Amino acid sequence: WCNSRLKIAPANKYFNKLGEHKRYIGIAYDEPNRYKRLEKNFIAPLYNEKMTEKDCLKYLEEKGFYYEIHHRFKRTGCYLCPKQSLDSLRTLRKYYPDLWGGMLKLDEDSPVPFKADGTTVHDLEKRFRNEDIENERQINFFNKGVI
Repeated sequence: WCNSRLKIAPANKYFNKLGEHKRYIGIAYDEPNRYKRLEKNFIAPLYNEKMTEKDCLKYLEEKGFYYEIHHRFKRTGCYLCPKQSLDSLRTLRKYYPDLWGGMLKLDEDSPVPFKADGTTVHDLEKRFRNEDIENERQINFFNKGVI
């Protein structure tokens, strides 16, 4: 939603004023479906060089650009995005508790739920807390040598 409205639409508006042009886009080799949808004037050098997302991360790290966040999340974007996966939200809660706490505070003040299905951040917190309890229970069960 945000990507199409806040990035793609304004970029298209700008580039359409230029007339004929070429646009470079960062589509990796392991994103063939995205590549197939490209318009003629788009060039995808990563795809053309057969560089996967993993190859790109390795290249950046070799050049001194290491960002822990890329190893924790499959996709990155706005941490407040309601469209992100449950795994992404779990990771956010675990490794970035200050951001998660901010989301809980915003959730308290918001007149609308976090997700379109009515799920709030507090609902997710309860779910994740229950998952934590269950995971801890299972770890303790196996550590006691029951099995």
